[in-house]
Amino acid sequence: MKNYFISYLKWIAIILIMLVHLINWSDMPIDTFLFAFKDFCHIWTLYFVALSWSLIVIAYGKYDSLWKANKKLLKRAVILFGIYILYSLVKFQIFDFSKEPFYQSFIDAWKFDILSIVTFKTYVVPITILLLWCMFLFITPIILYINKKFKYRKEIILWLISLLVYFNYFVIFPRNTITEMLYWENFILYWFNLWLLPYLIWIYLWMIWFHKKRLEALIFFGILTIIFWIYQYNQNLTFYLDPYMFPLKPYFITSCFFIMYVFIYILIWISKFNNTSINYSLSILKLIWDKTLFIYITHWIIIDITIWIFRPNATIIWITVPVYLIWFLYYNREKVIKFKNELNSWNI
Repeated sequence: MKNYFISYLKWIAIILIMLVHLINWSDMPIDTFLFAFKDFCHIWTLYFVALSWSLIVIAYGKYDSLWKANKKLLKRAVILFGIYILYSLVKFQIFDFSKEPFYQSFIDAWKFDILSIVTFKTYVVPITILLLWCMFLFITPIILYINKKFKYRKEIILWLISLLVYFNYFVIFPRNTITEMLYWENFILYWFNLWLLPYLIWIYLWMIWFHKKRLEALIFFGILTIIFWIYQYNQNLTFYLDPYMFPLKPYFITSCFFIMYVFIYILIWISKFNNTSINYSLSILKLIWDKTLFIYITHWIIIDITIWIFRPNATIIWITVPVYLIWFLYYNREKVIKFKNELNSWNI
């Protein structure tokens, strides 16, 4: 059987990220349970970013010509960047921001103008993860070259991971223009050098067949997570992960990968049942993974339009976004059925 666990994981990631957006932008009161649920959902942002490497290899690694693959990668990066800028400028021009009080802090700081938007000092749509993807797409040709041309490619990636760990968490650089760009201080962007680490970790896991080495990976990340738990307890620090997401800390990274492998085992167990209902569910997972970027962008458009029209009744996004997803699945029902039939024919 083909390995679709990447598809399943990335679908779960996009759905849980969307749930966080619905919670945050519907003005729901956050109780202890909801706070813990959001904390769990936030870990899937890391998967959403890191697993994109698999899509890149599948889509572009098949090219014999690295030049052709790299051209397509860079073109995709430019398109994503253009989507972000276009969406931001259009919304800035037509949207009534009095209906989204979140942006009032930018207005009060006199940073709510076109120059601040295009220089990443502020934003009008919280989809800056697209810009992080753009950065990764621009450096991915280097990784593709290493993957195709070097015999010891896994060892090279391990060295890069080790160097990033060292420079990110054990070296304090003097602040200058270069380091401020790396850490994106005073900008609304993800810190590139920190988020590059889980991206490279996933590349290494992909190179060693992340699914076949799942037991070794589960044990490795499980031990690291337990060590961090002990440290958190001894230092009287919170066990919640969210405080260690911005800036990204090793505790967040190791816990995320540990939980990811726990979910891989859960998905393997579920897939063994191989009945129609489960196969339909898994088929939906794969479809949404194939359309991840489209769904991510369009669900934000639905949220913005809903708030624009129905504010102060922002909770209506809990209706409009699910209705949109149901419509999307119905529109693509033939693809879901096709993949479901494939699963029915295999012994999972």
